[in-house]
Amino acid sequence: MRQLDLEVLSPDFAKQLVGKLASFAPRSDPPMERILKAAGGNPLAIELLTREWAEHGAASLLCDLEALDTQPAPSIGIPRAIGVVFERQTRRLGADIRAALDLAAVLGRRLNEVVLYAAIDLSPGQAAEALSRLKDEGYLREISGELEFRNELIRAQAYYAVAGTTRQHLHRRVADILEKSHANDKAIWLEIAWHHLRGGQVDRAYPFAIEGAEAVIAVGAPHGAEEILTAVRSLDPELGMSNKLQLLLAKALIGQSKAEPALPIIEKLALESALSLHEQAEVAMMRASAEFLLSRGLGSRSCEAAKTALEAATRTEDAQLVAEALFECARAAAEDGASDLFKIAEHGADELLGRPELEKVPMAMLTKAYCRLLLGDPGEARKRLRSVLHLSQPRANAAQLALIHSGLGISNYFLGHFEDAYHEYSTALELTRRVGDDARLCTIAANLCAVLMNRGDYDDAVRYGQLGVKHGESCSSSYLLVAYTNLIDPYMLLGQEAAAMDCLEKATKWIGPERRWRLRLQFLAEAASFALMQRNIGLAMELIGQLEGVSREREIAIPMTGTYWKLKSFRMAKLGQMEEAQRTVSSLAAHWKNSMVFSYLDIVATKAWLEGLQEGTVRHETAKELEVFERLGAIGKRQLLVLQGFLQPLDRAQSPITLRSRPDRADLSLSDANAGSSTPPAGFHTE
Repeated sequence: MRQLDLEVLSPDFAKQLVGKLASFAPRSDPPMERILKAAGGNPLAIELLTREWAEHGAASLLCDLEALDTQPAPSIGIPRAIGVVFERQTRRLGADIRAALDLAAVLGRRLNEVVLYAAIDLSPGQAAEALSRLKDEGYLREISGELEFRNELIRAQAYYAVAGTTRQHLHRRVADILEKSHANDKAIWLEIAWHHLRGGQVDRAYPFAIEGAEAVIAVGAPHGAEEILTAVRSLDPELGMSNKLQLLLAKALIGQSKAEPALPIIEKLALESALSLHEQAEVAMMRASAEFLLSRGLGSRSCEAAKTALEAATRTEDAQLVAEALFECARAAAEDGASDLFKIAEHGADELLGRPELEKVPMAMLTKAYCRLLLGDPGEARKRLRSVLHLSQPRANAAQLALIHSGLGISNYFLGHFEDAYHEYSTALELTRRVGDDARLCTIAANLCAVLMNRGDYDDAVRYGQLGVKHGESCSSSYLLVAYTNLIDPYMLLGQEAAAMDCLEKATKWIGPERRWRLRLQFLAEAASFALMQRNIGLAMELIGQLEGVSREREIAIPMTGTYWKLKSFRMAKLGQMEEAQRTVSSLAAHWKNSMVFSYLDIVATKAWLEGLQEGTVRHETAKELEVFERLGAIGKRQLLVLQGFLQPLDRAQSPITLRSRPDRADLSLSDANAGSSTPPAGFHTE
């Protein structure tokens, strides 16, 4: 029998192979990068891992391979044929070379560190010679001057070929050597902890797990902390009940927006009398974050939790903690439309920033920027966020930087700077991928969907919208509603009305009566806008009425002001309050023209519609104002307003959008207030 060597596929060809194999599978959207990383370009490995993933999903061989460096499974389902070939090849290896292969499988990415081969009594020179031989034999390959296994299947086969007790011994020896050589380098203490755990030494792993978890949380990598702390808690429940471990585990979970598993830990810690003032404040802060993420009730729970966090932080006299609590207050206020809490948050931030020794506390600056944004001043918000970014960049972690870039994204969006918004959100998305926070990925991807839709990039908007839904559904994110509703507009602009309706139906099921104020507001606004696109005027009027009821006395905190006042003015006009509608729109247009530019787009379109309705034509000065859409490149936004009936197509002879349900109406004259059904679908009544 002759050995056949298969050439390693280039990244592009490897991706094509995964895509082709996945296209025949019941599961779509394979984890491309993970498969490519594990397969190392080997076409047979790519085929095996892709087919395995398609059949087993989260329980696939791919997941078992990825667990080798943390919690390897007792056994692994590598096909027998691979094992037979491996056994035949390894018989040729001398004892030292085989021992080096065994240890290399244990070391993984550290297999190049020849000093670690002292664990099997090889000198650095002997280790280098053994690794060279393993490369010649085809177990390893050289990439950019470093050796690695040709693919993770080979490494896994080598790892599981070692007897369990021998593997434990090797892990303990590696942990001992790493302890001595990296005594002051906390960056790898998590790795030392894993070697101790896999060596069966939970008690020795514990201090390294605690210190390592603190280190990775500080740099914005909470998933690694969650994994090690959960493993310690599982292997030794007594150690797992320590306040220190529980506090760090709660932080790691909240750092990934995993509020549900974090909340029981937080509630238990809140009852602990042994916590310091600082720890009590941290627990209160995490409680506020959890309530915000869970999006339960009418918002009062989140507001109360934020106020409690502020009181606890104030007792510590720690400016950073106080600033974080003020940020929680601002977030909670936005969710519930609580103007009094907004004032507390902004006043508190001003107070901190007014003290010379604290004028550059990043979180206080961020809180101030957040308040300015929510209260309709995106220009000031952007200015402050740029200052925060400049101040924070040298030492902020990925999660903190993602939050700042996301804030810059939405500030630019409301200023009508769509290109800048796109780049800021894209940066935030990549940073959030590094953190591993599905809820935040859902939020940012949904926002990118909106930016691209407004620019007229409908296909890319759908792609990001679907990404948002995917991440939101994977973690039951409270922002999932917006991920669904943001997809409606690009689908409609592509003429895919059925897909848009499916998104609305999913949002309708998701919203429920227990969702808080801001989310109900956003749902009603999107549902009313969709009703207008479908020319269902009666339903639109009903939904806008509900929207006004939900917003009453909280209009200062409305998140999508342009959409809200556009819809409200529409209803005024239909109820015969034409003069009031025109006064409102004219006043807002003058106020927002140079400040809230994105909201201005809705208002100037509404102004044109009201003039057409009242006078039969659009005034010359208003027609000039409408040129803002072309200046900003807001192609999609303009077309959406055409579809909703507020603007005429630039070319009246043809409109690119055709509603299959009502192909005979390109614009919305709204001469009949009772057109369409006025009965909302089930679930639309949210009060």
